[in-house]
Formats: sequence, structure tokens, C-alpha cells
Amino acid sequence: MRSSVLLPQFFLSPSAIKLGRFVTNIDEPHRYYHDPKSENSFSIIEKVATQYDGADSLRTQRRFGSELTAFLSSTVSSRTNASIHVTTKQVKTYYLDNNGEWFRDIVKLKDVRKWIERTIDEGEDIYIVVGYHTVLDARIAEQAREQKLLDGNLAIPLSSALAASGVAVPFSELPDPRLAGSNGRAEDLQRHFVAQGEQIIAVQYRKVRFRFLSSKSVDTATLSKDARWERYDRPRYLQSDMEDMVEVELDDDLLLEGDRDKYIAGSEEIIFSNIGVDI
Repeated sequence: MRSSVLLPQFFLSPSAIKLGRFVTNIDEPHRYYHDPKSENSFSIIEKVATQYDGADSLRTQRRFGSELTAFLSSTVSSRTNASIHVTTKQVKTYYLDNNGEWFRDIVKLKDVRKWIERTIDEGEDIYIVVGYHTVLDARIAEQAREQKLLDGNLAIPLSSALAASGVAVPFSELPDPRLAGSNGRAEDLQRHFVAQGEQIIAVQYRKVRFRFLSSKSVDTATLSKDARWERYDRPRYLQSDMEDMVEVELDDDLLLEGDRDKYIAGSEEIIFSNIGVDI
């Protein structure tokens, strides 16, 4: 099953992420990554749906966009002292088409192989960005369930995270009737944000699995077909035998550690990041 991870900062500009990017941290795909230097073009599949509202999740004919925003709303609300409501004009998905074949071609590049080996030696996991989901002109309404003071001012739990995203900006403090009713009390203060334009809200990954093996156990015909190569950095004592080769493959199971909320939306698993919501 495909897996997408909701971003801890809620939004990222589409320019911050590329399809086919190798990353080590699924929560921060814009940090420590490798973009393969390939001259070959690859096909991108785009799927568009419009008018999604996080409150639509209980309708009989639920669709992915509604479920995505509803899961974000309910999960953040359950983990913080706030209720949020997310709406967007459009949910758009970008997929790297036939990414398994693309992967077998891209790992033939020397820069990719060296980066993979170095990252393995550093003890890091490796993932590939094979898709992402965007929202258009998203609006977020947030209501605090209780009063919390920060530097003498009322602080609403998610406001700082949304502001830190760099794309979500406050636009009013008008009440939202779809959230719990406001009685004019300070603890019921609502704050609204808007993220103008197209913004990435979730990233889809596949995990790069690897193993070391000996070239003596691999026949030439098999070697030419699989994603295998001689190690560039193998120690001198391994020059003649032992595990002198690397084999890599893609896996849909991300094998993530820690407690993360998950939700199945159609044929895709949505995973919520624990970072950024420790309120």
C-alpha cells in the first residue's frame, strides 16, 4: 500500500520538493537530500479534484481530498488544545509514473550510487519521493479549547507552527460556525489562516531497502538485470571477497518507528508526523 506523510509544518512550497528525490527524513524532505543528476525525462501523473472540506468526511461518497483534510483536522485537534477546520478549493496529486522502472535506471548513475553508499554508512534510512499532494488556497480555522498565555498574549496552539511554514498567514479572527460555538470568551478565540496558491500538504514515499552480498554468489546474467553494483567504498580487506556488492530495491512499507497516527484513504495510507504538534 502506498504511504503519504502529512508535513509537520503543514505546508511547503512546491519548489521545495522534487519527485525522484532521495531523502533521509520523511518529515523534512527539504533537508539533507539528493536530487539525481539525470538527463532522462520521466512521466508525471497528475490527478485533480475540487472543493474539499474537512467537515465532509462523514458523507457516504467520501473522496481522497475530503479524507485527507478531515484526517489532518481530527488528528491535530486530538493532540492539541485546539480544534481546527481545513478547507481548500482543490486537492491535486502528482505521481512519478512507473517509479520502479525509473528507480532501476536512476541507480545506474555514479552520483546516486555513491550517495546511497555514504548514507548507508552513516546509518541513515533512505526514502524516495514518488508523489505529493497539494492544496489550493487552503484556509485553516483554529479555535483554542482553553486559554494559554505566552509573553502576556493569548496563544493558540497551532498559530506559531502555521506562521512558521512561511506560506500560511493570518487573515482574520472572525468566528467559524463549523467549529465549537464561541461565546465571546478569551478561551474561545478563533484565528484564521490562509495559504495562498498551491502548497504541498503531504508527501508520498517508497523506502530504499539494501543488502550487501558477495560478487562470487551472483552470476553475470543476474547482475546485469538487478540494481546491484560493486561498492565504491569497500575496505581494502574486502577487495578480493566477502560482501563487495550493494543490492537495492524499493519497498512500499516505510517501516517507521514511533507512535504515529495513521488513516487508510482509499488505496493509500496517510501518516501523521509527530513533529511540530507537541503543544
